[in-house]
Amino acid sequence: MRILIGILLLIHGLITGGISLGMVGGGTSAPENPSWLSWWPTPVGRSWLLSPMGLEPSIISRLFAIVWVVGGICFLASGVGIFLGQEWWRTFAIVGAALSVVVLVVYLHPWYWFALALNAGILVALWWAHWPPATMVGS
Repeated sequence: MRILIGILLLIHGLITGGISLGMVGGGTSAPENPSWLSWWPTPVGRSWLLSPMGLEPSIISRLFAIVWVVGGICFLASGVGIFLGQEWWRTFAIVGAALSVVVLVVYLHPWYWFALALNAGILVALWWAHWPPATMVGS
């Protein structure tokens, strides 16, 4: 179980970090939504909250991108920590999930709903349910 959770945390960290690094560049073009998703107000990578306020691209949007990068790094650290048998892996996973949820809400897009649910699941499992138990993952 420890190996599976560690691998999943590393993969989640790479995906989170990869998506966030694309935002750090702050480019002015974003891919358009496909026609079946034309009802959504903003394309992926643009904030439904910041864009109408004229805060994209700006230092505010770049700060959110950095928060997301830190979230990805936390997931990577968490994956490494579980492989090393360290109890702090949980703290890093909780912080990574919390930071990701904040940014996902600000940049909410239908393509991100799975990531939002995944991060919410990590928070519920680790913070509220205290799962998995230390006996299951060796830390």
